[in-house]
Amino acid sequence: MPLLETINMSVDGLDFGKYENLISELKVIAGNQYYYPFEKLHMTLLPYIKLEYSDKIISAEIDDILLKYKISFEVICADFRNYSTLQILAKPSFNLAQLRQELRDFINPKKEDWTLYTNNFEEIGHINVMRYKEVPSIELLRKGFEKVDKNFGVIIPQKVEIIKLSSRTLAPGKFAVEKTIKLNT
Repeated sequence: MPLLETINMSVDGLDFGKYENLISELKVIAGNQYYYPFEKLHMTLLPYIKLEYSDKIISAEIDDILLKYKISFEVICADFRNYSTLQILAKPSFNLAQLRQELRDFINPKKEDWTLYTNNFEEIGHINVMRYKEVPSIELLRKGFEKVDKNFGVIIPQKVEIIKLSSRTLAPGKFAVEKTIKLNT
């Protein structure tokens, strides 16, 4: 993966105990998959930001855009995407698609679509829980769907991080936090 930047939110409010229980049960079914440790969980606001926009994404204007929104999410269910990840989906209490577009418009006024999400992921928050090292079994997916529900918590991010990375899993030595923005909560 080439060096890129991303804007990620913390997942404060996600129930750690329920998450640990979910991962424990999934590992019994498929221990060979890559499971995100709790401290690496995040929601990505914008992925795949080209390095040529580095100065813009660490500027004070990004803070101003983010601080206009009261950001929170309600966990709703688990989902799988493109047979590459198992995710926890969270419904925003604000217009997430509008926030993402406002950030894009500031970062790249030419309106290139390199940070767009596919399908409905533009309007919903998602937290990658597991990356598949091999095709997941139906049993594994079913367990994820059964275990994740609204009792996983209400997520109220306390911070946003601008990250330079060369690993989607935030592997040690393959990412650096460029800036941290504390959110109004």
